[in-house]
Amino acid sequence: MRLGKNFTTMFTVSLLFGFTSYAFASGSDHAFQTSGPNIALKKVASQSSRSEWSTPTDPQGAVDGIKNGNFGFHTNEELNPWWQVDLGANYKLDWVVLNNREDCCSDRARTVQVLVSTDGVNFKKMYEHDGGNFGGVTSGAPLFVALSHSVGRYIRLQLNEVNSFHLDEVEVFGTMSSASPAINKSATQWVPFNGTIPANAVVGGSENGMPMYVGRMAFQGGQHPGKIISGKFCNIGWGGKEYSFDKGFEVLTAPANSLTWVEYTGAVPTNAIFGGFNDEAGREPLYIAKHEYNGGVHCGKLWANACNIGWGGKEIVLNQKIYVLATAPTKFKSTGQKGSYTSWVEKWELPTAGKSAVVFTAVAANDIHIAFSGAAKTLDPMYEIVIGGWGNTKTAVRRKSQGPGIAEKLGGIRKPGVADQYWMMVDKDTKTISAGFGPYVGQNVVIETKDPNFLSNVKYVAFSSWNTPIEFWDVNTYSMEGGQ
Repeated sequence: MRLGKNFTTMFTVSLLFGFTSYAFASGSDHAFQTSGPNIALKKVASQSSRSEWSTPTDPQGAVDGIKNGNFGFHTNEELNPWWQVDLGANYKLDWVVLNNREDCCSDRARTVQVLVSTDGVNFKKMYEHDGGNFGGVTSGAPLFVALSHSVGRYIRLQLNEVNSFHLDEVEVFGTMSSASPAINKSATQWVPFNGTIPANAVVGGSENGMPMYVGRMAFQGGQHPGKIISGKFCNIGWGGKEYSFDKGFEVLTAPANSLTWVEYTGAVPTNAIFGGFNDEAGREPLYIAKHEYNGGVHCGKLWANACNIGWGGKEIVLNQKIYVLATAPTKFKSTGQKGSYTSWVEKWELPTAGKSAVVFTAVAANDIHIAFSGAAKTLDPMYEIVIGGWGNTKTAVRRKSQGPGIAEKLGGIRKPGVADQYWMMVDKDTKTISAGFGPYVGQNVVIETKDPNFLSNVKYVAFSSWNTPIEFWDVNTYSMEGGQ
């Protein structure tokens, strides 16, 4: 065993129903302990490059749950090669465990650094290895790095030299951060290409009557958006040339009608979809763009006020009429409904019954009504949250539509008549119903209460108003289950 910090004396590992427990004791009187699932398992991974030794499972091989002493991913020999995993949400991070390759060349990981980011663009270095060798599952001596409850979604492992980078398996342990929702089951996601195009893949253009999908590829220290052609190749433009890849790339997926193409007028839309970054040095974000060219419509990356695509072996720079991919606002209007819910037809469904959150934007003067029901209809008992009722003077939680409050609190809408973000959450584990302002679940709480007879079956969400018109949009539902 090798510790990234000076912990000695005691080491305990136990496996029970897929959960791992690590306990470490130092020379002090306290022990640092973490238990729970490996939150990196099966999550989306990426790497700086692919080598001639890479396998079809790169880069997912390091989060597949298989520890055998071989390499789970393998980069080229290059400056500062890296591998990273997207945990899908922000977590309070306890430990990252690096299981080294032990069949050969384990010393190549001697300068490994651990970096953490909440957005995939700005990374903070949390640890730098001392140059010594460490092992893995064969020797029972992996490297344990304490992250001391740092908050992050992206874990990047990077060498601080010119070398090839490879590890066997990477495990991450932590707990869900209250400042960030869990995986957004209704949002866009990048998924590794497995030989077939997902049914909900995003179409980025067409050529000769055939669709081209939005993809991206880690290349030359960056992560570059491009087009997937013939259902199996991801083509990007870089350095004046077109590069084509048949493995190792990702496909953008999204629910139907959740995205739109917005004409680029010199400023990146605030709701633009992040596609990657240009290179390790600049870390400048790249967004997904498309442009007409040579009889087709081709998607690529927005860079320096131009749409860069790969075509005919070259990188083509286009700047006549560019469109940028962005989220599509879908508005639902409620006009003086006196608490009657008519938006069940939208079927906003919670990813995990009884343990999920909904985040949305609304414009209202008073009386935002939200229902959590076990069916896609008003069905008591159910939870009803009213923000800014009684002339925007009170907020309440009820156990039935228009029923008595199980909790009430003075205060209402913080920005009457102005667009604002809200979140509502139900948690069957803590028997809690809560609500607040802003995009981050758990922050700016306006009301929170417990129900001893919690309604664990609530699965659907609907919106209503009382005596004034309200508009709701950007409705997203999130599971609050950790480690999903």
